[in-house]
Amino acid sequence: MLRSRIHLAVSTYVASIATVGALGCAAGPRHAPAALTPAERTAIADTIDRLSRQRNDPAALRSVDCDELARRGRAALPAGLTGQSAPDFSIVSEGRIYGSSTNEELAENCRWNRSVREARMSSRDEILDQKIHILNRDAAYLVRSIRETIQWKDGRTTVRPMVITQIWSRGPDGWKRAHVHESWPV
Repeated sequence: MLRSRIHLAVSTYVASIATVGALGCAAGPRHAPAALTPAERTAIADTIDRLSRQRNDPAALRSVDCDELARRGRAALPAGLTGQSAPDFSIVSEGRIYGSSTNEELAENCRWNRSVREARMSSRDEILDQKIHILNRDAAYLVRSIRETIQWKDGRTTVRPMVITQIWSRGPDGWKRAHVHESWPV
């Protein structure tokens, strides 16, 4: 069971990278676009870095009603929580895949997020290393190594390394996260 879930997670991750690579080719360009200049690469990398560090308002997160998400979908989200992720955003964490394509997936993602937040008293991430890969003007991915320190409400403290991969795509509404994958060493 665990092996098949890991295989599914890896398959989803590889498919996401392939999707991002195809984003620039989706329209079947008739001619090759001009190469990105160093200034364009820097601007894209700076934008991805800034967006990836933004955190949602904790009060807005607490106000989300997971059951209402199951009924009404994205219409039930507070305005401040709808802007950073693509409509079909997914996350792989703790051996599970959490999607957001359907109302029930949104609700399950909400319940998982809430259980993680409610068990913690606080958490802090120290960025150890980061690389932003620019694929084209509309697709990029970030790989960030961190040390996560969690203070649990039961008094325990967990310090663990983690690698986070975020896949980003740019559309009419700007840059959006399409996928996040969180990995911890065994």
